[in-house]
Amino acid sequence: MNGAASRTAIVTGGARGIGAGIVARLARAGTSVAAIDLDLEALTDIVDQLRNRGGSAIAVQADVGDEHAVRNALNEIAQRLGPPAILVNNAGLARDMNIEDTDCSRKTGMPSSAWTSVRSSALALLSCVTRSSSARIGANGSFR
Repeated sequence: MNGAASRTAIVTGGARGIGAGIVARLARAGTSVAAIDLDLEALTDIVDQLRNRGGSAIAVQADVGDEHAVRNALNEIAQRLGPPAILVNNAGLARDMNIEDTDCSRKTGMPSSAWTSVRSSALALLSCVTRSSSARIGANGSFR
């Protein structure tokens, strides 16, 4: 993570799983991290743990599928941590299903309508956050 120190990163879906791991890794590298998620309670727990270890992180609750909410979150992040240089689009949507409701002949285990919804949502989330943050990040970092 060379070059990440003393920069500001945004990580969507930062409250658990891979997102929480990315938030922790960036904070350990010296990056100021803004973690965005709908689950503010879980997000606050992650951020508090990182701060207790000397990391710089903030929790920002936002629906990354809502462009207005994303812009508000980006304004808050810029005010609290400075302009972002790194964006990790990690947020996603899952359709948990009972095993009885799945179709074992499909590799996903989901009906095609549920899989289509997950795929569409993932693209919308990615597009919304990237489009809203591109001007800020383009001036301070790069997309990779």
